[in-house]
Amino acid sequence: MKFELDNDTQKIYLTVGFSNDIPPVRLHLQLIRFEFISRVAEGTLPGSFSRECYEDILAFKSRLLKRLEDRRKVENDDEDTLLTLNLLKVNEKGIVESKPLEVF
Repeated sequence: MKFELDNDTQKIYLTVGFSNDIPPVRLHLQLIRFEFISRVAEGTLPGSFSRECYEDILAFKSRLLKRLEDRRKVENDDEDTLLTLNLLKVNEKGIVESKPLEVF
């Protein structure tokens, strides 16, 4: 994972790569998206963010999971091998709760 500055557009991207054989996934890191990710990382999800921002992050997550699947196919990973991710949820008190999520 790294931050990249596109020399042509001068935009900053959050870039996540899984393998040299698979293209990385990029998210244009606008100020509102950066603030959203930062707040979620701190354990809060204020209602002041637009649904569009939330959906952008969900779409980015979906692209990441697709690239993970692509990497597994390229590297001939055993399909029966489980990958465990931690699903983070903010409860009604604003506290982050972690729940394991198995990805096949």
